[in-house]
Amino acid sequence: MQQLGIVRILSVVLLSHVKLYLASSRRYDPIRRFVSTIGGPHAGYFVNNTYESNIGLPVATQELELGAQQKSKVVVNNIGNSSEVNMYVTGNDLTNNLVILTPNGQWYYPTVNDSLNVPMKLSSDVITIPVQCTSPAIEVRLPSPVSAGRIWFAHGDLEFSVVRTQTSSASLVQPSLTYANISWDFVEFTTTPEEGLWVNLSFVDFVGIALGLELVNYSPENTTSVPQSALGLQSSAIDTLCRRLADQSIIDGYSWGDLCLRNSDSRPVRVLSPTSYIQANPEAFSDYWTCYIEEVWTRYTSESLTIYPNSQDLGDISCGVQDDLLICTDAKGTVEDFGKPSAKDVFGCNSGPFTITENSSDLSRAVVPRLCAGINRSTLLLDDSSFQPSGIPPRLYYTGNVTNWYSKLVHQLEIDGKGYAFPYDDVSSVDGDSSQSGLLTVPEPWVLSLFVGA
Repeated sequence: MQQLGIVRILSVVLLSHVKLYLASSRRYDPIRRFVSTIGGPHAGYFVNNTYESNIGLPVATQELELGAQQKSKVVVNNIGNSSEVNMYVTGNDLTNNLVILTPNGQWYYPTVNDSLNVPMKLSSDVITIPVQCTSPAIEVRLPSPVSAGRIWFAHGDLEFSVVRTQTSSASLVQPSLTYANISWDFVEFTTTPEEGLWVNLSFVDFVGIALGLELVNYSPENTTSVPQSALGLQSSAIDTLCRRLADQSIIDGYSWGDLCLRNSDSRPVRVLSPTSYIQANPEAFSDYWTCYIEEVWTRYTSESLTIYPNSQDLGDISCGVQDDLLICTDAKGTVEDFGKPSAKDVFGCNSGPFTITENSSDLSRAVVPRLCAGINRSTLLLDDSSFQPSGIPPRLYYTGNVTNWYSKLVHQLEIDGKGYAFPYDDVSSVDGDSSQSGLLTVPEPWVLSLFVGA
């Protein structure tokens, strides 16, 4: 087994045929379905329908009931670090109400006060599920499927609050990213009885605890089928990332090094994405992309940019600059124009010309992800880059001096290069190059392993 370099491994093992559907709560486009099935290091294997660890170390277990006749088992490998790890599970139930899993396996439906925008803190005892290396077995229950779900892990207690929405329902207030005394992270998921299971790593907002995923599909003939995996960051990634970002700040003078948050002992505990940092520092990176985008606009004033939307209905989308606007036309004759994005627009991919609403055309929904990805990865000025994203392999991503250095370095520090580092990191070549998103999906999951580092 390949060494993951993690202090602790948490494996969630589904011991029966389970129908789950997992998906990210933040993705905007069917492009998310670019998924590759790959092999990877196995946390274990099945012997007579019993899951056996490959690690060869003492384990403690937690039983999770997933509903009638559905079970999973949490296996924690004891690698010698006894620090506390807490788990939290949040999501929306089938009626879109907020639910949080309690230690006794029931959904907790938070109540809210009568005031809008006044957060009400949730009791830690109600929502915290301790995960200890030496814990005895603990039985919990997942009563029903959830959407927009997250499984959170923290070294310590996370604080969650709720506020009342306009419809009087509860909305989750997530822990502050700028709180630097606790290290934490999450994976995103959604489950439905009909379509299966989707789950992904996300570093779109920040980098925290090293997490990894491995997912095996159910097969009645062969329960040891090759898993999909997104192995996440190396255990020392956060320290290395902080050093490399600080080095980049010295080179270009921008605030890359300030993305790193440190605790009272000056140890890095979290690295914010540029988008998260800009929310608190609106002027940061304000002119970072200006010259690059000017060059892109100049190039495609005299050349045509062709975008492949992976849709036969839209056909190839032809784009060119006129009157300082990028004007795109699809095979059906639909025309949309896009102005020059700001740095905030580029890093976030959801504002300015990259805004997608329920009224946006299919053309806009196809162009926005691919155009924003092309800028973040600095692929729009490469030789023979007038066809996006087709024919541009990952080895050519981030090769420009002006690029999303956060995303570039995160991918360098991922064990297998997979895990969302910006919102449209699932954009990939239609010629077969694999997605870098770390999105895993199977219709009938058998084993889902979550690797938790220190």
